[in-house]
Amino acid sequence: MRPKPTAIRLAVCAALGVVALAPMVASAAQVLPNGVYQATINVTPLTVIPSIGTFAKPGSNGAWNSTFTFGGAPTATSNYMTDNARLIYTNPAAKTGTTYGSSKLGNGAGSWDMSVNGGTFTASNFQVDAIFGTAGGTFVQYGTITGGTINQTSGAMTLNPSGRKGAVNGPTDSSGNLVLYNEPWSIPPSTATNPTTDTPVNATTGYAEFTTGTTANSGVGSGSIYGAPITANSDGTYNVILVSAGNVGTAWSSFGGASYMETWNVNLKPLLIAVNETASAQPGVAQLIDVKKNDTIGSGVTPTIVFPSSTSTNGATLAVSA
Repeated sequence: MRPKPTAIRLAVCAALGVVALAPMVASAAQVLPNGVYQATINVTPLTVIPSIGTFAKPGSNGAWNSTFTFGGAPTATSNYMTDNARLIYTNPAAKTGTTYGSSKLGNGAGSWDMSVNGGTFTASNFQVDAIFGTAGGTFVQYGTITGGTINQTSGAMTLNPSGRKGAVNGPTDSSGNLVLYNEPWSIPPSTATNPTTDTPVNATTGYAEFTTGTTANSGVGSGSIYGAPITANSDGTYNVILVSAGNVGTAWSSFGGASYMETWNVNLKPLLIAVNETASAQPGVAQLIDVKKNDTIGSGVTPTIVFPSSTSTNGATLAVSA
């Protein structure tokens, strides 16, 4: 007997727009079901000590929180990650010229969209909020990331950040303009096309990847750390801890060769955008949205409709029938 398609009818008593739907449970065959997800880098939990300062709660191997660290494994003095909208200017002191960065309020400490298909995924809409107080000053990231791999049995994951760029507001020239901007972050000297003249032009491959496994750097303060595979949360989302240890590329001038570690504690929220299939809607006329077997939702997965409440802001009521 052929399974029936899942149909969801939304009776909307006023014209409404797009409705977001999300799968509730994972397929037994895959750790992370095929579909579209928003990956959000969780902000760093902090400890505030009055009259002394604010410190990161770094976590530990297999349970890292989000941090940026020059040297070895993260500690309380690592640079913590926050939700902010800070950009940096070509001339940071005067706040003039072009701005750099991708900081955005409301998306944790950073985010990207990922489309999962079996053991691989593609990534888009990448952004990371500014990290304050690094050795180079405020550090911003922007550009693109490629995607990665997922072991659908173990939950192990890799993320390829090829295309990621960065800038810092610390080193400036005699006119007060940025010295380090639009540089690839990060292509270690060992994988650069030309380790002695690593630039965005000739160093386009060899970015240090993120992984849930073990990653290591070399040199002063070096070490190794490991992340944690994808696990399901009780609210229908997933969590993964991605780590990347490496040595700064020579494009970064005096920072070239310095050891660093990045830890991203990431929430994966499943998304399904169901397009309103009714061409137009008038007050009192039901609109129809179908979620069928040819949609992103998989067979046997129970969808949930996500709204802030059962009553829209204009007073229209929403009714759901399956």
